[in-house]
Amino acid sequence: MTDRRVLGRVARLYYEEGLTHAQIAELIGSSRVTVTRMLAEARSEGVVEIVIHSEEPLFSELERRLVTELGLSAAWVAPASHNSTALGRTGGRALRAVLPHARSVTVGLSEYVRDAVAHIGELSLPDLEIYPFGGGRPGRHIRSDAHDVGSALSARVGGTMYALPAQLIARDIASAQSLLGDPHLQSTLRAAAAADLAIVGVGGLPRAQAFLADWVEPAVFDELRGLGAIGDLSVRFFDRDGEPIASDLDRRVIGLTLEQMRAIPTRLIIAGGPEKTEVIRTAVTSGIATALVTDNEVAQALLDGV
Repeated sequence: MTDRRVLGRVARLYYEEGLTHAQIAELIGSSRVTVTRMLAEARSEGVVEIVIHSEEPLFSELERRLVTELGLSAAWVAPASHNSTALGRTGGRALRAVLPHARSVTVGLSEYVRDAVAHIGELSLPDLEIYPFGGGRPGRHIRSDAHDVGSALSARVGGTMYALPAQLIARDIASAQSLLGDPHLQSTLRAAAAADLAIVGVGGLPRAQAFLADWVEPAVFDELRGLGAIGDLSVRFFDRDGEPIASDLDRRVIGLTLEQMRAIPTRLIIAGGPEKTEVIRTAVTSGIATALVTDNEVAQALLDGV
């Protein structure tokens, strides 16, 4: 690894003084190839951070076609990537566009929604009310917990987060019924259902099973497959037509139903990756989603299937 002081010097010569790779190489007694490597290392090590002051979309034509050909109200497309950073950045751009028009928002259990919130940038919405789509996830694995995401959004924009003090999945149906009888939970869920905007993710069955492995027994997913489930939205599973799957697991969930989610005027789904293409397609064509953030490969696959 190159000394950070050297990286800083090379970076300043290039970015601040405008010298070419060849000129820098001559100054430091090195080669142009080495200078190129050092500039790349300066970026990867955080010596250089590039900020682009532009909201110009990378895939404006794909976004336009998603809206016109699939009937969406809005679409944002990120470059396909092996990690969630690109989708998170584009999701942040989408949130900057939709949140100022909302009085209240409900957020779902989703790593992509979490990453979008992290990339939201400068936005002040002190009057915004924020509700979780459902209860929390117990244990240490809280990175995608709806409460965690909602709290992060509240911290970013200055809105007020309303908690739902219950686990997302109750131990059994009787426990769920008991929890849902609590007046405070009822009030919070009613307010979440009355939101102007829902920001959620969707996933396929394999991902859901891995995500809930410590919480839901494998036999439950065998049952869901038998019932025709292909994916979920915050543990509300649906089939290829976007219809909710009635199951024992569904009756244990403490959160909004799929029907309640459909009644929210703007429903933004943030999801990408080839393994989610069919689930995203169902969410779009069945009307679960009214707006979409996805990657360019999924976007093209959706359009190819029209």
